[in-house]
Amino acid sequence: MESIFKWLAVLGRLGNQYLDQRLKDLEINSSHHAFIIHICDSPGLPQESLRRRVYVHPSNITRALEHLEKKGYITRKLLPGDKRTYTLHPTAKAKKELPHIRRVVADWVEFITQGLTETQIESFSAVLEKAGQSGSEYFFPRD
Repeated sequence: MESIFKWLAVLGRLGNQYLDQRLKDLEINSSHHAFIIHICDSPGLPQESLRRRVYVHPSNITRALEHLEKKGYITRKLLPGDKRTYTLHPTAKAKKELPHIRRVVADWVEFITQGLTETQIESFSAVLEKAGQSGSEYFFPRD
C-alpha cells in the first residue's frame, strides 16, 4: 500500500513541475490551470462551487482567483441579491489560452501513459477517479 501512496505523490509532483514549466509563459502554474478550465467550461460559476470541483481549501481558491483576475484570465461579479457571492467569468484571454492549457495537460497524460494499452489507460483512469472520489469524502463529505 505504501507503494500506491508513493507513486501517486511522485506523479503529482512531477505533473505539477511539468505544468509549471509549460505554462510559465502564460504567467500561470499548476495550481491555476484547473480554475481556468472549470471557469471556461462553466461561465458564471459561483465561486463556492469550485471547492468540490478542484478539491482546494477556500483560502487557496481565493488566492488563485485573485492571481487569475490580476493576470486578466477571469472576472468576478457579485451575484445580484447576494453581496457575498461572486460568479466567475472567463475573459477573452482565458478562452484564447484554453486550447493550449488543455494540450499541455493532454501531453502530460500521454507522456505518463505511453506504453499502456487503451484498455489499461481506461482502467487506470477509472481506478484513479474512484480513489479520488473516495478520498474526497474525507475532506468534502456529501451534504
